Amino acid sequence: RNKNDGKNNKLSLEALRSDHGGKLPFEAPAGIIVGPADKNSFQKLVKPFRIFNERAFVSYGEIRRYIAMVDTNLFVYAEKSDPTPLYTIPFSDLIASKEDPNRPDFYSHTVSPEANVGLPFSNKTKGCLDTVLLRDSSMKIVYQIVFDRLETEEGIADIFVSAVGSKRERKR
Repeated sequence: RNKNDGKNNKLSLEALRSDHGGKLPFEAPAGIIVGPADKNSFQKLVKPFRIFNERAFVSYGEIRRYIAMVDTNLFVYAEKSDPTPLYTIPFSDLIASKEDPNRPDFYSHTVSPEANVGLPFSNKTKGCLDTVLLRDSSMKIVYQIVFDRLETEEGIADIFVSAVGSKRERKR
């Protein structure tokens, strides 16, 4: 066998599934953003007034990856068929919460903004996308995970939040 075909690699999805009884606790396509959105001094200054909230935005296609949960780690692959992950995200010390699309966190990114949503500077994440924020103990955004309900299932973000929470509880 070719070493790069994924079947011999202990970090391929196939190998991870096989090591865990054929099924992982969670796996799905998802967009991944590392860290909070950068805000300049002016944006931080006017934040309390909510008059100017120009949000950083990115296309879902640019951040789309494939994630798999093993214990308290997310394995992040460029594609489902990749033999090895790009990187892993340890989440045992992170708190997962679903973001309210109508009241997004000041430091989160807007993903694939909808067109013509009203007032200037009010870009809003596309309606078929659900966002989960992984925060540290000081509530700073460490990762933003975005799920497209058109390529997964309804409620996938809630399933992910529950899976992260249950894995964190078992680890303690």
